[in-house]
Amino acid sequence: MIGQFFHLTASERKVLLLCGAASGMSATFHAPIASIFFAVELLAFEFRPRSVIPVAIASVVSDFLRQYWMGDAPVFPSSVVPGRHSEVIWTAVCLGAVGAALAYILTKAIYGTEDLFEKIPIHWMWWPAIGGVMIGIGGILQPEVLGVGYDSIRSLVTGQFPVQMLLSFLIIKSIIWIVALGSGTSGGIMAPLLIIGGASGEALALLFHAPDPAVWAIVGMAAVFSGVTRSPLTTSVFMLELTHDLAVMAPVLLTCAIATGVSVIALPRSILTEKLARRGRHIARDYAVDPMESMKISQLEFPSLASFPDNQTAAEAWLKILKEPEKYRYKAYPVLNDKGIITGEVRFSDLQIAVTDPEQRSRPLAHLACKDYRQISVDQTIQSALHVMLESDRSRIFAVDREGKPLAMLTRQSIVAASRKIWEEEHCREKYLSFFPREKKLPRRAVHSIPEQQVDQKMS
Repeated sequence: MIGQFFHLTASERKVLLLCGAASGMSATFHAPIASIFFAVELLAFEFRPRSVIPVAIASVVSDFLRQYWMGDAPVFPSSVVPGRHSEVIWTAVCLGAVGAALAYILTKAIYGTEDLFEKIPIHWMWWPAIGGVMIGIGGILQPEVLGVGYDSIRSLVTGQFPVQMLLSFLIIKSIIWIVALGSGTSGGIMAPLLIIGGASGEALALLFHAPDPAVWAIVGMAAVFSGVTRSPLTTSVFMLELTHDLAVMAPVLLTCAIATGVSVIALPRSILTEKLARRGRHIARDYAVDPMESMKISQLEFPSLASFPDNQTAAEAWLKILKEPEKYRYKAYPVLNDKGIITGEVRFSDLQIAVTDPEQRSRPLAHLACKDYRQISVDQTIQSALHVMLESDRSRIFAVDREGKPLAMLTRQSIVAASRKIWEEEHCREKYLSFFPREKKLPRRAVHSIPEQQVDQKMS
């Protein structure tokens, strides 16, 4: 809302949205670092200074104010100490798989419930009312499931949750949360996921007679939260800041990695991006530097550049084109002065028209050349060249050296060729070392044969 009072771009307003989300989470959970990761990993889908710096400032300022008003104690303090390392590792691995399975079930259940509500022959305005009735029924059966649930989380991380109502609490809480979100009711996912994950972990601890159920609860929270949101770094830091318990950091990080990995394989999208996908939007959450930003223009392979001196006449230039059609096969050529610097661009179509006019045939190209050309240094990246093309709405620009002398002409086809090279680096597997050397085979490109009948038709 604040951003709408200023002349900002859509990207800048998005950064302000991230600042508000991060500061709200930081103030609520006293987790400034996790709030930054949350904004970057779950909302921004980018790791750039323009978004990270404002979000970090907003999150830290919010946390300072929270400490001034509410103290600096952790929201869910814990001081549990895991048992033997082998047991902790197996606990983290098992709960990672369980967290991914619960993430699959919860995601499918929520959107399955949403699809079910769409089939109900009543107006969508009444759907949240139905969800509210279900929440009320759950509250009658188990009053502890109502509310934000911070008391329940506190009991789980300290191992003091009542054992006799653990299973019913887990089932009812899961059902009313699924129905509430599926009905379109506005609700959060952070506290419910922590409760469901913690209750699941403690239930498994009781099933296997584990001596430290609180450890299982904390690791279970991390597993379910990470499996649903696919944010291992955010979840790991979030659990550390919530509990201030460094002893469980290693198993939490391990279970987050396993839960996220299995969830990525089992589900095409997370619970946070499925809604956008259903609206026709595609959200890419892979964090990687754009290959076009890491490759310079000088790394590309170009054919020799065809050019004309500015004192050459249009007739002489046209004669060159007729004599060497293979070399002069482009739509435009740079016009150079006596120092080899570009002074303009002459188009093939302009030359074609000029040679038919007796007055313009003998005019030097310096008078026919178009001054509206674009050039870029070969030390720049391909992404920069693409930006120049988009800003100028041109399909070709000239790549020049540091002295301004043209070396090549960069076209859209050149960028496509660079993209193919990057694609081959990502997908073409090669083996360099082997205990049993074999004859090295050159890579073959796929060749699609055409029936002789079609060839004869095309030739005719």
